[in-house]
Amino acid sequence: MKNAFLLTSVASMLFIASCGTDDNPSNTGSGSVTLTLGVDYSVVTASDEAVGRSTDDSAPSVDDFSIRMSSEDGSYSRSWATIADFPVDEQFKTGSYLMEAYYGSLEEEGFEKPYYYGSSNFVISEARVTDVKVTCSLANAMISIDYTDAFKGYFADYSSELHSAGGAYITYGKDETRPAYLRPGDVSMTVSLTLPNGTVTSFQPAVMENVIARHHYHVTMDVNGGKMGTAKLVITFDDTLGTDDVEIDLSDELMSSPAPEISTAGFVAGETVTIVEGQTPAETVKMIVNARAGLSSVMMTTSSQSLVAEGWPEEIDLMNASADEQYFFEQMGLNVAGLWRNPDKIAVIDFTNVISRLKYNESKPLSTFTIVAKDKLTKISEAVVLNVEVSPVAVTVENKAEATIGDSTAEIVVKCSESGVVENLEVEIYSNNQWNVVSVESIEKKNDDSECYIMTLPISGVADVQVRLKYCGVVKAETVVARTAPNFDIEVDAFANQAVVKIIPEQKSQLGFLVKSAEILADNVKKTIVSRNESEGTVTITGLVPSTSYSVKATVMSGNANPKYCDAVRIRTEAKQEIPNGDFENIDDLIDYEGLYSGGRFSMSTVSIINQQNRVSFDVDFPEDWASVNAKTFCDDAKNRNTWYMQPSAMIVYDNQSGTKAMKLSSVAWDINGEAIPDYVQESTPYVKYNRNVPNIAYRAAGKIFLGEYKFDGVTMSETYDEGLAFSSRPSALNGYFKYVPSGADYNDKGLVKVKLYGMDGSNEVVIADEELLLGATSDYTAFSLPINYKIFGLKAVKLQVMFASSATVGDINFETENIKTYNDCLSASSIGSELWIDNLSFSY
Repeated sequence: MKNAFLLTSVASMLFIASCGTDDNPSNTGSGSVTLTLGVDYSVVTASDEAVGRSTDDSAPSVDDFSIRMSSEDGSYSRSWATIADFPVDEQFKTGSYLMEAYYGSLEEEGFEKPYYYGSSNFVISEARVTDVKVTCSLANAMISIDYTDAFKGYFADYSSELHSAGGAYITYGKDETRPAYLRPGDVSMTVSLTLPNGTVTSFQPAVMENVIARHHYHVTMDVNGGKMGTAKLVITFDDTLGTDDVEIDLSDELMSSPAPEISTAGFVAGETVTIVEGQTPAETVKMIVNARAGLSSVMMTTSSQSLVAEGWPEEIDLMNASADEQYFFEQMGLNVAGLWRNPDKIAVIDFTNVISRLKYNESKPLSTFTIVAKDKLTKISEAVVLNVEVSPVAVTVENKAEATIGDSTAEIVVKCSESGVVENLEVEIYSNNQWNVVSVESIEKKNDDSECYIMTLPISGVADVQVRLKYCGVVKAETVVARTAPNFDIEVDAFANQAVVKIIPEQKSQLGFLVKSAEILADNVKKTIVSRNESEGTVTITGLVPSTSYSVKATVMSGNANPKYCDAVRIRTEAKQEIPNGDFENIDDLIDYEGLYSGGRFSMSTVSIINQQNRVSFDVDFPEDWASVNAKTFCDDAKNRNTWYMQPSAMIVYDNQSGTKAMKLSSVAWDINGEAIPDYVQESTPYVKYNRNVPNIAYRAAGKIFLGEYKFDGVTMSETYDEGLAFSSRPSALNGYFKYVPSGADYNDKGLVKVKLYGMDGSNEVVIADEELLLGATSDYTAFSLPINYKIFGLKAVKLQVMFASSATVGDINFETENIKTYNDCLSASSIGSELWIDNLSFSY
């Protein structure tokens, strides 16, 4: 064969072409391809590294090559059985691609099993025809073994075995002349010999390192170089290998010592163990290695796509495994005894837990583990093979799951092809642009006659939920939990700038969720939510325009591609109304009194000549639209008209926060039946210009201002408050500015502001808002705001009441007399208490 290869010194090239259309593509972003395939059949031989074509019958025709084309970004991959099947008129998207052509497989080794391969990278341009040329050549190595006549004459029987790292064990029989095709890399060789006396032995004399693809190697076996003498095996490797020739004395010890033996437990060597994916064998599966001469190596060759994908080596000498490799095997479930700690003659390799990690692969469901042991005399055991065929687990989702938005769980019905699988399913939900593992809340068998289970999953959000089930890390089933909206209606209470939306659920249990999740739209525009009240079932929105009509609807499916809305409700917002004359700029005359007595008569010396009387004039202005209790505290019907008994408790002042005017309220003492004030004779110098006598004043009153009217009857000592004005808006707050000086007789006193609004419930007038605020001491104008909350949903305002008072203790005449404290001042002949200034009142909406 070597000579036959040398006969041809020039590479033989055959070409066949498959053409795409030259026409421009009808669609943009695509182009076409023409493919030219060539095959280089040449191999390198030993003598002078000349090249020559193999003379065996295994060289394939160019018509037998398969084609594979894939995009660089992984978005496209397609294969064709032959080049003739490659499309001649297909358009491909523009981009970078890889074209591959191949015959055979690197995984399949042996005689007449060559593997040819070639590839080419190329770019498809828009509206262009791209020419792609691929040349294939032999991608594995060829090895031939030649036995000399001396070798053949010495042994009664013989054979060799070739094994590439991670590959198969190929027996090279005594009558074999064909080359064996093996994967590149290290190749070990085992020799089995039978002496004329019937003694049989096997040993591994050498390893051919770095066998290269597209090379044909020759190994020659001889005894004593054909000469007489003590039997000596001579193995010669051709020059291209770089492996030293081997000479082995065929001593009695070598020939008679037993080779290592490998026994099995839990399986029969060479037979196939069938296991359901992810399951553990019912009994322990292991190999026991016994080498009487002592172990020197234990080679494990593995063919398993799932394990190799996890980093499991295709071939390794377990005796020489590093600490990291030992840790890896332990993590993968391989239990090894007698090799990693004080190795000697016996070792145990337990595959039980490894088998449970095997994953089903449709193209290669069989995994194999081959163990070969070598002793210190280089004698080698027979290869023991553990075949494990993994049967797949089928998982399907039997129902179209739906979950109402607001529910925190969903149920899917899962059917498994095998028992004991459902508990090991991993459930993932797609959220935040990635798949996330979730904990299944419960698993319940649906019935006793099938492997159907009800799995309860946690879910959230409003969008449809993508769910997938994984078993042994492989996605087995996918489904979508459709999110449905709960049924509900709304009622809307429209204010000027905002509205309160009441949620009316079909199921009361959903009220809390609906309130927390509702999105409100007015005329299809999402509105800002300022508050949610779960107990009342209401959502308050803002951003509306007064005196405007809207169509209001709600949904809890914001973020869903197809949100469902409740029935729309038509509303009209209220108009804004301001508090009448809130800046107190519009005024009327209220009190115009000239020469009112101020205190009693008095002398100007110690002589009882009573000829002095102080007088005061009052010119009191008062704001329009407002009322006070001045008719009581400055009563024209007073029996004794004196400032001790008559004091205005509310008046316009020019100590203002804005504009020109403000309002001042004072707590005062008053009396319409005031007693006579005794004359006062000066007691000593310095003389004062007033009467020091303080009369007994019967009543006290808080200064008040309020919307409405007030009447006082001095004869019956009764007062009538007719508070309130017609008002059809509902403001959210009363704002303004104030100053407050508490009474010298009661420093804890505070000013008071009260707001009430009324509505009509049928024919009954009812309070819909009732708020008040206490105003503390401050010497400068200070802003205040009194929020107004409405108690009854949907009831419009018909009347407004607003009152300010100089004291927090307001009530009827007797109550105020008992509780309000005033301070007597003889100079002004008055008893005055707390004082409140107010200005610049307004409503917020």
